Amino acid sequence: MHKATIHWHTQAALLKAHHELDKHLIVGQMDDTQLTTQGQMPKLLRQWAVDGLLVFYTTQFPEQMIDMINNDRIPAVWMNADLTENAVRPDDFDAGFQATQKLIAMGHRDVAYLYFGRAQHYSVGHRQAGYLLAMREAGLTPRVHQQEIFPTWEIGQRTEQISEILKSPNRPTAVVTNGANTTLTTLYLACQLRLSVPEDLSLIAIADMPIRELGLAVHTFVIDHESFAKQSVDMIQQRVAEPNKSFTTAKVSFIESDGQTIQSF
Repeated sequence: MHKATIHWHTQAALLKAHHELDKHLIVGQMDDTQLTTQGQMPKLLRQWAVDGLLVFYTTQFPEQMIDMINNDRIPAVWMNADLTENAVRPDDFDAGFQATQKLIAMGHRDVAYLYFGRAQHYSVGHRQAGYLLAMREAGLTPRVHQQEIFPTWEIGQRTEQISEILKSPNRPTAVVTNGANTTLTTLYLACQLRLSVPEDLSLIAIADMPIRELGLAVHTFVIDHESFAKQSVDMIQQRVAEPNKSFTTAKVSFIESDGQTIQSF
């Protein structure tokens, strides 16, 4: 059951995981009224003839929805939600930490963090927090450049902000970029300003998928969709078998996809 958009790679991995277990996956989409109406959840399970729910509602979900699921004793696992139990999510904090630590290990001491997009999802704060910890542990001064932009494909504000950073005489030697939009804009502007990547600017991205749109393989920490889906399916199987037991949220490590955008300083 989903309210947010499920990445196509996660969908494919969910189907594969269910097929391997000889189980059926039924996908349904509902609005908040349906999700918060008393008695609606048990009715859904009967109508759909399912044993449990994989809930893909990642941000700003109604708090009473969690209580209703628990009170009705419905086996459910939340995907990509910042909950302490009965959930599976990418380890965005660790991705921010690992990406920054890699650049520091390569000799960079002036590493900036860039994100220009929507700030609703918890991953935005978690990735930045990982960056901040890596910088502080290394005794370095963080440089966070972040602004909420909506819609996310609106490039005007993003272009202005990143252009100022790259034109500055105190330009960082390396950047961690969050998301494909911020990453591609940074690479495009670096090219416009005749900055060579990685000679003048090293870049590591954190993203849903590897980034190769500009003919350059970006060094990226990528969500492991296969593991994310498999761990979600494994947990819902456990919850169906033990509906009265809660499970600690599982955090899925990112995959490091090697690219051509980093070098030692």
